[in-house]
Amino acid sequence: RSTFSNKPSFDQLKVELMAHAAAEERHLYVPLLMEDGGLDASRHALHEHHEVDELLEDLSVRNKKQAGWIATAKKLSFKVRHHLKEEESKFFQVAGRLLSAPKKNSRSTTWPIAIASAASVPCFGWSQMSDSLATSE
Repeated sequence: RSTFSNKPSFDQLKVELMAHAAAEERHLYVPLLMEDGGLDASRHALHEHHEVDELLEDLSVRNKKQAGWIATAKKLSFKVRHHLKEEESKFFQVAGRLLSAPKKNSRSTTWPIAIASAASVPCFGWSQMSDSLATSE
């Protein structure tokens, strides 16, 4: 029997978010940290990853039936959506301007492999998963 069901679990979400963050930090943020124009954007994105890590830690230790757990899950959902929106509207444009064509092409082939190998599980939609967890009780 598969460990993954149609309804996403917190553990699935945690694995996916951690894999996404690790791949992003290694393959995108580090190269951009080396560019003067990418320093602020990368630092900001790393800070947001740290905030998500802290929320994931809080959610890992709490009794999932407590009201506080749901409130924290909703906070996580907001943070994930904010981060994804900011990446798409700002960060990827900075990366597009600063990274050379060969670096961009290299990232497009290594990125999916890095996420899959870090997660060792099939990819799910993070925002949908966080929404599902935040609305379930």
